Amino acid sequence: MWHDRRRIAAFLLLFGSIFGYEVFRLFFFQHGTPGVSPVSGRTTLIEGLAGTRTVAQTFVLNADGFDGISVRARAGSTGVAGDVIFELYDLVAGRNRLIYRIRHPARDLVARRSFRVSFPAIVPSRGRRFRVHVRAPQVPPDRAIALAATLTDEYPDGQLFVDGREYWGDLVFETSARYATAPWLLDRMMPLGPSWLRTWWFASALFLAWNTVLAYACFVAIAPAKGGIDKEAGRVAPASSAASPRRGDDRRQRPGVVLLFPRRAISKVGFAAVLLALVMMAGWPQPTDEVIDLLDRFPEARKETKLDSLRLAFALTPARILGELRAALLEVPPSAATWTLRVPPNATFVADIGFAPHTWTLPTDGADFIVEVADAGERIELVRLELAPFIVPEQRRWFPVRIDLGPWAGRTVDFVLRTDPGAANNPVNDACLWGSPRIVAPRTRPPRATQGVWR
Repeated sequence: MWHDRRRIAAFLLLFGSIFGYEVFRLFFFQHGTPGVSPVSGRTTLIEGLAGTRTVAQTFVLNADGFDGISVRARAGSTGVAGDVIFELYDLVAGRNRLIYRIRHPARDLVARRSFRVSFPAIVPSRGRRFRVHVRAPQVPPDRAIALAATLTDEYPDGQLFVDGREYWGDLVFETSARYATAPWLLDRMMPLGPSWLRTWWFASALFLAWNTVLAYACFVAIAPAKGGIDKEAGRVAPASSAASPRRGDDRRQRPGVVLLFPRRAISKVGFAAVLLALVMMAGWPQPTDEVIDLLDRFPEARKETKLDSLRLAFALTPARILGELRAALLEVPPSAATWTLRVPPNATFVADIGFAPHTWTLPTDGADFIVEVADAGERIELVRLELAPFIVPEQRRWFPVRIDLGPWAGRTVDFVLRTDPGAANNPVNDACLWGSPRIVAPRTRPPRATQGVWR
């Protein structure tokens, strides 16, 4: 066994790869440190960080020893100047308690892909909510910097604020903690056990015992299935002479895969499959309508609400009512979502509205579904529909909405989906659903150009 170099290489590759991954995940990888990575196609820049403009992000640490946070900054076209101030607050009972205030030159932030702000470790940081403020009061407006952020809600335990106003999305950031490795995992897995179960020496002993068993399993996996280990020769001996055929008999001993599946038959089947796929693609029906899906463009919509948080007012969720499933925008009144878009010719707004089924039996005075268009400073209400499924059981279903947008064809307008509380102005238990909201317009085809017509 150990004199066969190929088996030794296989053992080292198998066990070494697993062992290296374990070492990285347990002793070097940060656990319990929140962060938001840039998402392709859903990342933007919060520009104009200068003067009184501020950017803030809240997050929750699930590890002790919080000692740093990283952000991604970009310079403007005219360069940067001045300093950027980072302020770390501890949110205790809804109050902001300043912990650290650190100043860095703006040129250092934009000089690298990600800039890390370090500070003395906060040892009891597990389970605490923090807020980081970024501002640049000394940076002139013409040399403002920009911070990377996501257009979608990637981190559900935090909120993004710009100038004190909540924005949909999150700041692109990373956090680090000194004690965010193996003991943290053990503490999460064995919270009710004695404290010695969460010490470094126990983690090391457990790690060593596990990898001893793993090494033996890898050894058994690559050992020959038959025969034994010749202790004198130091190699694997065959179980019997019949188990080792002659070299000349190798061809006869191989399974007859080629006989069962000839190459010519395989080639014909493959060619037929490719040809069938091409025919299906050529004959597949092409979409005849231009569709503006408002759910796909929801990250770019302006969101307004009188609730405490945008996450309490809006959510993208599938909704099923009486067996009919829709991709829906859940909107809790009083709230509004506004899209700036160009209306295609002969366009129609199409959607289904309804109340979330879990609220049908909860006391509520209903809510108003409102569709508006704002054009040239004038806001026009296209439709207002009131639903109260708690009071009227017949309204426990989807209601189709179709609105002609022909008067605004070819113009860029603000398209608004708004919800308001009912007659009693009570938003409790109001969960309004906009099912598959979209703007549909027939796709116009250019006329064919005919050449060489005989008369």
